[in-house]
Amino acid sequence: MKKTCKKIISMIVSVYIVLMLFVTCSFYRAYAIPGSDPRIYVDIVYENGGTIRADVIVENMPNIRTGAFYLNVGAGWTILPNNHGNTKGLRIDSDDTINLGQYSIAENGTGRFLVFLNTDDNGYDYNGRLCYFHIERTSINNPMNSTLNCTFGDSGGLYGVNFVDITNQAVNPVMLSSYEYLIGDADGNGIIDARDATKILTATTNLTIYNVYSIRNSYTSIFPDAACAAAPDGNEDGVIDSSDATVVMQAYMAMSVGNTPSSKVGQIAIYEVFQ
Repeated sequence: MKKTCKKIISMIVSVYIVLMLFVTCSFYRAYAIPGSDPRIYVDIVYENGGTIRADVIVENMPNIRTGAFYLNVGAGWTILPNNHGNTKGLRIDSDDTINLGQYSIAENGTGRFLVFLNTDDNGYDYNGRLCYFHIERTSINNPMNSTLNCTFGDSGGLYGVNFVDITNQAVNPVMLSSYEYLIGDADGNGIIDARDATKILTATTNLTIYNVYSIRNSYTSIFPDAACAAAPDGNEDGVIDSSDATVVMQAYMAMSVGNTPSSKVGQIAIYEVFQ
C-alpha cells in the first residue's frame, strides 16, 4: 500500500513538473462576443451559493437618452421575483453602477419589456451591466432552450442626444444555447483530476493556443468529451493553452489534500453560444 501511494505521488509530482515547463506568460481578456460593434446581450453567471444571475450587458454603445427592448426568455428558464417581490423580476438596485433614471417593466408572455429614460440632454453612458435578474431552471431545461435574448421589436429601440434614433447602430447577438460545465473539466467526467491537465497539455503541445469563441462549434475535435468549449479554459482568460493545464493541476493538488484552490477550477459555470 505504501509503495502504491508513493508511486501515485511520484506520478503527480512528475506531471506537475512537466506542466511547469510548458507554462507561457501570455494573458488574454475573455470576451463573450468579440468585436467592436455596439451591442446588447445577456450574460448568465453563477453567484456564490448556486443562484443563477442573468446580466443584461451593453457594450461599445454611444450615449443613450432613452431606450426600450424585449427580453425573450427561453422555455428552459423562469424569472424569479426580485428583492422587492416584483414578479417581473428585473432588478435595478441602488448599488448598480448604471442609473436607468425613469424606467418601467412590462410582462410580455414569457419575456419582459423594459423601457428606460434618462433626463440628461447629453445622453448617458450605459456601457456595462444595464440591469440583472435571477433565474432558475424549468423542468424541461436543456442547452438548446436555455436561452436569453434582447431584441428591439416594433416598440423597442435606442435613442441618443436630441432623441436621434441610433437603433441601427446596435446589434443583438443571438444566444443559440447555453451549457452548464465544471471549470477545468476537460474530459467531461464531472471531476477534476490529473487527467484533465493531461488532456489540456496534450492538446496544446508545441504551445498551441485555442480561442474559446473560435472553437465553440468545433471543440469536440480537440476535446471530444468536454461539456463545452470553455470547460478546458481553467483560468477563464478566453483561450486554452498550457497555462490552463498548470492551473488545473494546481487545483487538483490542492483539492487532493483538502484545500480550496486559489482559482475557480472545479466551480460550476455557464457558457453561452452566440450566433
